[in-house]
Amino acid sequence: RGTILLAQVLENQARFLRDPLGYERAGGKEKALAESRNLFLQAAAANSKAAETLTDPAQQSAHLWLAAKQNHEARDYVRVVELLSKFLAASPNSDKSGEAWYLMGESLAALKRDADSLVAYKECIKFLTPFSYRARFRIGADALRKGNLDVAADTLEHNMQVLRLDPDPIAQEWTLYTLGSLYWQRQDWKLVVRRLEEAVERYPNYVENLKARLRLADAYRYLASQENQNAISGERITTETSSHFQAEYRRWLERAVSTYNDVRLALEL
Repeated sequence: RGTILLAQVLENQARFLRDPLGYERAGGKEKALAESRNLFLQAAAANSKAAETLTDPAQQSAHLWLAAKQNHEARDYVRVVELLSKFLAASPNSDKSGEAWYLMGESLAALKRDADSLVAYKECIKFLTPFSYRARFRIGADALRKGNLDVAADTLEHNMQVLRLDPDPIAQEWTLYTLGSLYWQRQDWKLVVRRLEEAVERYPNYVENLKARLRLADAYRYLASQENQNAISGERITTETSSHFQAEYRRWLERAVSTYNDVRLALEL
């Protein structure tokens, strides 16, 4: 009992040190975070000890889970993989299994075991939790890094479809911005606009928001150029059709100019 209470106290102290007030108490952010990591490791060790001494399988699994989460907070990924392997063997279909497979994938990726991490992510998406959307994003992002654009697009677009039904803001943010980057590589400017317009509107604080807005401005410019080419192509088109192309040219060009100005102003701040 004492070991379990100790683990709880240590985790609470570790989390406090990740708060700005904790930074002040510890004498600075760097010291606070280092001490927080040490406390998470101590809490994980206490929960691991509890798992070894308890006889009830459900309680053993519960403390394995806590120890794995605390080690993940401390970025001890080797230990996370070890503990999650035990947890999943003991509780393969618990309400924590989806998250466990996701954390397994993240930890394996941090250890540069990319093939093994993909296996874990694929296990994760078998469970209907918010972590399945993040795992599917990781699978799609891996395909994109490898140059498999069709597989990446299919995977990430599927993620967007299921996220409409059961939103997870983190996975949706990642997926929208990455689809914008993918379509940029394909030079599919209308799809760049479709995905990045939603991305920058919904998630303006994303770390690559400014880069995405610049790409969006470029996409508007390319679409304007296409409409201008349509208008002056020399083909037999009606006056009405030509007027439509010119109107679309002006519309896209105005959006490009406006977005470029917004990006410039943001850079000058």
